[in-house]
Amino acid sequence: MTQQPSPRFMPEAALRPWCAVLGSSAELLDLLPQGVDRWLGHSPVYPWGWVYGGRIAAQALQAAVLASPDGFAPSTFQCAFLRPARCELAREHLVERLADTKRRAVRAVRVEQEGQEVAHVTATLDAIPDGPGDGVDCVERVPEVELRAAREGLFREAPFQVGCFTRQLLQSRPGRTAALITLDQAPANARDAACLMAYAADDLPTDTARFLFGTESYLDGPATALWSMTATYAMHFSAAPVGRALLFHTRVKGILDSRATIEGMVVDVESGRVAALCLQQVMMRRRKAAQA
Repeated sequence: MTQQPSPRFMPEAALRPWCAVLGSSAELLDLLPQGVDRWLGHSPVYPWGWVYGGRIAAQALQAAVLASPDGFAPSTFQCAFLRPARCELAREHLVERLADTKRRAVRAVRVEQEGQEVAHVTATLDAIPDGPGDGVDCVERVPEVELRAAREGLFREAPFQVGCFTRQLLQSRPGRTAALITLDQAPANARDAACLMAYAADDLPTDTARFLFGTESYLDGPATALWSMTATYAMHFSAAPVGRALLFHTRVKGILDSRATIEGMVVDVESGRVAALCLQQVMMRRRKAAQA
């Protein structure tokens, strides 16, 4: 069988059309029950053969949600990516119930494929407050420049469809990356919103790191390969879910020879409220140019 080309060396112009097959939000959140605390997840097939990391994170978080009481939504979420998952094969999501109280549930999720663990997720879910809610308090200053740019459409690239969201990079300050993410449909509730943000949040950290690491595109060889190692998302919700338009604002906290820590903030564009905080570690490795 002919080996599929690696996305690290696939021209970006050739890669972009395939990103549209990553799936809709409705398809993303659809897991097949396999018994008590076991769900099966699938992925569309695209040419490089590996599952997009955001899909793995989102479906693992959805499995934790399904194994929790109604009226609970994710408040913190940590995901470690252990090895690539092949997109033509299903993945098992095995949920372990670590703790349950009246106001909080803690779940661990093992994501396995062919008996090997490809990712491990720990999620804390809190009871959603009674009443309609009016958003959340900002735990950091909202980046007003980027928020205004998102509202006024000051973009530095054409829309880029990535599965269930469309991304547009904004004009931002050096050392930072800001993008407007528009979901294909508004989340039905805070639980769906958390899963969709976990999906989308895997896209920006690697972009931020590769820009600062001195390569315009990690898809062109010789290139810098960027591997997501761990990701932590602190979700902050009220009873009212976030809307479709989200501002992702990321910056590098520190770069070493081979690792970077990316800090991110997700802001609901309509209200200007912080919806989530993200922290992702990225490992960068120099690779040789692709063989002709």
